[in-house]
Amino acid sequence: DYFQQYGIHEQAVQAFLKLGDVKAAIDCCVLLNRWGAAVELAEKHQFPQIQTLLAKYANHILQNDDIQARITAVRLYRKANKSAEAGRLLTTMAADSIVTDPLRAKKLYVLAGLELE
Repeated sequence: DYFQQYGIHEQAVQAFLKLGDVKAAIDCCVLLNRWGAAVELAEKHQFPQIQTLLAKYANHILQNDDIQARITAVRLYRKANKSAEAGRLLTTMAADSIVTDPLRAKKLYVLAGLELE
């Protein structure tokens, strides 16, 4: 807790892992905004709630309202087996680009349909 309190995430994670507390290590990464490290730990230690973690990470990424963040969020939703969320996000992206790039909008709508299939 000491390392976590002062934002020293690497040492905090190492300490939690030495104690055998993978969940605390992942929570520490999330609290300190080290989402990549949290996902990496969850995958490495076969954390059972990885889908929930991936969905939270996708929501966090969506706070940045740029196209790259949205694409990353779609990938995370797919990885977390949240096809409905991925499809919904793809549909939103298609609606946003329908005026500027109709061909891209069409492709995004097709991807959304395939995702929901």
